Formats: sequence, C-alpha cells, structure tokens
Amino acid sequence: MPVLKFVFDRTKELKERYGWNFYPRFSQQEVSHKIGITERKARAHLTHLTGILAEVTIPKGGCNVYRNKWFIPKTGLPLAWKILNLEGIAS
Repeated sequence: MPVLKFVFDRTKELKERYGWNFYPRFSQQEVSHKIGITERKARAHLTHLTGILAEVTIPKGGCNVYRNKWFIPKTGLPLAWKILNLEGIAS
C-alpha cells in the first residue's frame, strides 16, 4: 500500500500544480528512494499494481535503451480511491 499511496499522493500534488490533464510518470528509482525500499521491491510492487497503474516504456538516452515508468491513468483512479479509501482527484 505505501507504493500506491505515494504514487496517488504525488500524482494529486503534481496535477494541482501542472493541470488536470497532466499524468506524471514514476520510475522504480524514485519510488524506492521516497519509500525506503530497494529498487527491486519497488519494481515488484509497481508491477503487481498493474490494472490500477499503467506501465509505459520510454527511450533513455541511447540506441535501444529503454526505461519503464508507471502512472495512474484516468481509468485507474476510481479503483485507487476505493483501495486507499480517499477522496478522489477531480477529473
């Protein structure tokens, strides 16, 4: 739950700052650093949350080098609200 809570809270914070159509993406490194778990555990948690979170693969600097990041898509927000028992993010 700490991983989902972190992603949800940070998404809400960034949406308020940059606009409601902004969908921030989070790397396993960022999540592990903020929550205090290993990158391997962060990746496992993020992967297990597929369905609530969506995974995207983006290019990273070089040829054939990619990085995975996760975000909460609009369709995943209601389920995140229900699991975390929180007020939702206005769409």
